[in-house]
Amino acid sequence: MPQQKSKQRARLELLGSSFVLALIAGALAGIISSVLTDQSLRNYTIGLQGRFDILNLATVKPQALPGSYEESLHSIREFGLPSVVSFYLASEDTLDPDDWIRHDDTLGFGAVVTDDGWVLAHKNILDQSGRNVDALEAWVSGERYAIQEFIEDPYTSYVMVRLEGPALSAFAFGTSDTLRGGEQVFVPQGVFSIIPTDLRFADSLLDDFVLPAEEEPTRWVLGDDLSYPAPIMNTGGQLIGYGDFDAIAYPLHDLMPLIQSALHGRPVSYAGFGAGVVPMESILNAPDGQDIGAMLVPLDGMRSALIAAGPAELAGLQDSDLILSVNGTSIDAAHSLAEILLSYQPGDTVSISFVRDNTVLDVDLTFGSRDDLVY
Repeated sequence: MPQQKSKQRARLELLGSSFVLALIAGALAGIISSVLTDQSLRNYTIGLQGRFDILNLATVKPQALPGSYEESLHSIREFGLPSVVSFYLASEDTLDPDDWIRHDDTLGFGAVVTDDGWVLAHKNILDQSGRNVDALEAWVSGERYAIQEFIEDPYTSYVMVRLEGPALSAFAFGTSDTLRGGEQVFVPQGVFSIIPTDLRFADSLLDDFVLPAEEEPTRWVLGDDLSYPAPIMNTGGQLIGYGDFDAIAYPLHDLMPLIQSALHGRPVSYAGFGAGVVPMESILNAPDGQDIGAMLVPLDGMRSALIAAGPAELAGLQDSDLILSVNGTSIDAAHSLAEILLSYQPGDTVSISFVRDNTVLDVDLTFGSRDDLVY
């Protein structure tokens, strides 16, 4: 009997030990399972986050590479197009679709140059409206504007028109006097159309070798013909010139007297020098930045290079004098005498540096009005 009880006690102890071991094993399994589950969840979360990062990246518009064609288009859309003006013959509010304005009704495009509504445009918009501003309307960024007034430039094909309405987004001005052939530029040729083109060259378009000092000897030539006269933008969306018909274009600095007349509320005026000149650039083909000057030479049919009683003669200049600079601004391959004169008004007095008989001299000259000079 004692032996039987001993066997039962051993059997119970074995069962108890097995039970304890089972509890310990279950606890360890739970801990291990929990650890593995947590690790699995962390790995899953990290993987899921990676997928979301990819999805998020896919919804973000990538930035254009600096200096790329895409960056240029982005700059033009953001900074240039809001300042482009489309001109049409005036329309009436109507429900008849046949009377609605169509994109092919465009007369041309202009450039907003001041926040108070002054716009640089081509004179053809006036010619097509019978020079009646009430027969015209302008559209900027989807808004319609009436035209209040205009100022014409007597020496170019351009005009400043003023729009009636709230403040507008004006173009930023880019540098136009240092551009050379090969530069990429952009021109609007439709409400939603921007044409990329290039400056093929800026060559002489005049047949005469000797020119009046006030007459710019060069114009830009674009790589493509234009359907409409329109502003020219650089790759940053800045205004640098204006394209005319037949791929001819004018640098912005050539049009500054017209723009300034609107800004200052005065008639368009050009400084008069009063002499025929030969740009030495056309003879020497000197590189940009090299001082080359402009020589005073008689125009065809003139006995002297100087207009009688004109500003140059009154200042004491003579035939064959080589003009080097105006108020310290050198005449070189990048800056003609005519271009420098655009910075001045009739009545301004400047210092002229010139060469005569191998001696550099200086003289003061007071500009007259270009309108008063007869060559």
